[in-house]
Amino acid sequence: MFFINMQNSNLSFKGSGLYSLIAGILLFIALFYIAKGVFWVLTWVSPVLLIATLVLDYKVVTDFLLMLWNMILRSPISGILFTAISFVAFPITILYLFGRAWIGYYLRKKTRENASFFQQFQENAKQQENEEFVSYEEIKDGFLEDTTRQTIFEEKEKITRK
Repeated sequence: MFFINMQNSNLSFKGSGLYSLIAGILLFIALFYIAKGVFWVLTWVSPVLLIATLVLDYKVVTDFLLMLWNMILRSPISGILFTAISFVAFPITILYLFGRAWIGYYLRKKTRENASFFQQFQENAKQQENEEFVSYEEIKDGFLEDTTRQTIFEEKEKITRK
């Protein structure tokens, strides 16, 4: 049980720590069974995910295997340990590889869409370059400066007249 002390606005627990200990143990037991269930589902789904990964981007799998091989060559103990963990936890490994392949596929798809948009934009720009320009009349240099000076003097005269 817990009570909130409103005077100090601190959360204080009344009673023994046995309730907290039991709640913590029950929480960890529940998390264990949830993780076990997720791992069991991933075990059955992982062959499908592996095939989907190979279809989306087979280089993700070959790059991962090459990384494992290079790790074994560089540091044999940690390389063998990492390889063993990858094969023991293969559902998580395959889920990771599927995520990398899916993200790569999605980014390539968006890049193609953006490339077609920019290509269309460039074609429109080229069409506009080929069009004729509107003829205009050149204004002599200093015209704008003279007119601004005139309007400033006129404004000063209006103010001084009042």
